[in-house]
Amino acid sequence: TAEDASGNTSTESVTFNYTVPYTLTLNKNIEDAGSVEGEGDYRPNQQVHAIASKYIGYKFVEWQENGASVSLLEDYPFNLTGDRTLTAIFAPDLPTLVLTPSGVLSVSEGGEASVDVTLSHAPLNNVTILIGKHSGDSDVSLKTGSSLTFTPTNWNVAQTVTFQAGEDDDAANGTATFRFSGDDVVNTDLGVIEDDNDELLIAIQQSTDPLIVAEGGSASVQVSLTAKPLANVSVAVARTGDADLSVQSATPLTFTPDNWSTSQTLTVAAAQDDDAHDGEATFQLSATGLSNASFDAKEDDDDTMSSVVNAANPLSIAEGGRSSFQVSLSAKPLTLVSVTTTRKAGDADLTVTSGGGLTFTTSNWATPQTVTLS
Repeated sequence: TAEDASGNTSTESVTFNYTVPYTLTLNKNIEDAGSVEGEGDYRPNQQVHAIASKYIGYKFVEWQENGASVSLLEDYPFNLTGDRTLTAIFAPDLPTLVLTPSGVLSVSEGGEASVDVTLSHAPLNNVTILIGKHSGDSDVSLKTGSSLTFTPTNWNVAQTVTFQAGEDDDAANGTATFRFSGDDVVNTDLGVIEDDNDELLIAIQQSTDPLIVAEGGSASVQVSLTAKPLANVSVAVARTGDADLSVQSATPLTFTPDNWSTSQTLTVAAAQDDDAHDGEATFQLSATGLSNASFDAKEDDDDTMSSVVNAANPLSIAEGGRSSFQVSLSAKPLTLVSVTTTRKAGDADLTVTSGGGLTFTTSNWATPQTVTLS
């Protein structure tokens, strides 16, 4: 309402527009871990920044609202569309262990190998790292470096930890896990693998090569393993070659982690036969997961191949007449055998009338055939 000099009054309406601000409240989960800035009152839909700054020894993790993550950015920009309360989540920035080499370390059986250890960044205070076996093969052990100390000044200077693998009888690559642990540091595991120098094989000892087996007799080889197995090993035997040669002893042969180096006897027998041939065979020894081993055997035959003549000596033939004798073989041939009868010397009046050429087979070798002279 307004009044002029004459005392006259007039009234006008005035409208004021007032916008209620929105409030941004910022908190932090660890008071001494860092600082936050950006809270206050803002116009609706105004762009604002929630800024978190970490202190030494801590790291920024995320912004949370009502326990839920809303941003991983330290400088989090957004439009304010209502009152909001955000909390900056900080965590201790623990150094991690840097192992060189990392992951898995190989150690030769009977030897040693090392890793160099540093920290990823400087710790706030001195850090002591303890190294110990977490699990695994007793043959793999820590030799030196069971305790390491890093300070804010030497954190990046490598310190050495050495592992060793003892000699053993088995052929398995032993494994073990060692844990690097300490306060105010992220624990780390290292796998250590023993590079075994033994090879699990089937070993054969024989007096001769090939093994000589007398016909009607037997001969033996000794069988063992070259290294200690982790479980029982069953060794089977198979033959290729002459069926007269065969395994006489019980098979398969079983070797255990206790008797693997004790020789077991494998006996080969040679059966009596009709032929005069020295039979040969190869015996192959096999086991699951192992390379095959083999040895050769040869039969020492006690038969000889010759013609058997059944006749009077001298054979009498009447003049103008004939006389005969019988011929066979002393042993079974492998193939056809031809026997020829001819006059070697003497009176030409004596001649071969029939049977001058005889053929013997593997079937009729022992059946006498007739040769007639006149």
